[in-house]
Amino acid sequence: MNFENQPNVNSSENEEKEKEAKEENIDNSQESNEKENGESVSEECLRHMKSGEEVGSVLKQIGKDALDKGLENRQKAWDESANTLTKMRGFSHLENASDDELKNEYIKNFESQSSDLYLGKMLAALDSEAFRSGFFNAYHDKPSENLNEELSKIANIIERLVGVAKKMKAEADNNEKKL
Repeated sequence: MNFENQPNVNSSENEEKEKEAKEENIDNSQESNEKENGESVSEECLRHMKSGEEVGSVLKQIGKDALDKGLENRQKAWDESANTLTKMRGFSHLENASDDELKNEYIKNFESQSSDLYLGKMLAALDSEAFRSGFFNAYHDKPSENLNEELSKIANIIERLVGVAKKMKAEADNNEKKL
């Protein structure tokens, strides 16, 4: 029996999931290029929010039932990102911290890949939360102009931490060249 010619009951659902996966892969590949081109964390968050808004608008057109079903699957990942960012509330003092204090906190909490606060994980969670914000703004027909206050504050703190990480990497590279 040839299964290729059989009708696929879930084809529209599968096509929708494939489209979402392709869009996320495109976003991820563009993300690394844009970070290298000097895009700030806040600008990147706004870009992800607009991307979420565009996807939300497109998916809204396919019908509310299909959209709600697709959201059930995505909601778990979004909740995980939100929980990750919640951990940043304890670091609000870093927004105005000195460079030395920022460096010490980075080394202590954000540098290790095994840390729950690993900087890469925080950046991914921030992007996901911004996308989610834009998506639901479109879902509820609200404009996506700016990040909410909390997300903006977290983006600023992470921006400062990214600066410390880059500075430390440059120092380490300079030390290696001297040897």
